Amino acid sequence: MTPTAVVLLMAAAGLHAGWNLLGKRQAATAAFMLTANALGCLCLLPALVLYSHTLAMFAPEVWGYLALTGLCQAAYYAPWPARTGPATSTIAYPVARSSPAVIVTVVAVMLGAASR
Repeated sequence: MTPTAVVLLMAAAGLHAGWNLLGKRQAATAAFMLTANALGCLCLLPALVLYSHTLAMFAPEVWGYLALTGLCQAAYYAPWPARTGPATSTIAYPVARSSPAVIVTVVAVMLGAASR
């Protein structure tokens, strides 16, 4: 693994741990989730500007999938504060975080994509 990949992975792990710590220390409201995700988007904005010339190379259907992904993320994060109180976060968090992988696997098997 390259040093850049290691640094990026360590930064992602640190940010993830910090995000969870912040959410546990104060009540994770819908406003908190919106603010945290908006700040994450702002952090990625320089990369978007830097590589804006490559955006035209994306196929048109990619933009639809991107919009659908954003809606799914919003649906995932919106009820998060209600699902995770201090007592339930040790159970709800791992289940919620692993559910996308399980759902994708189940849908892939149902569609027959897993056998290809």
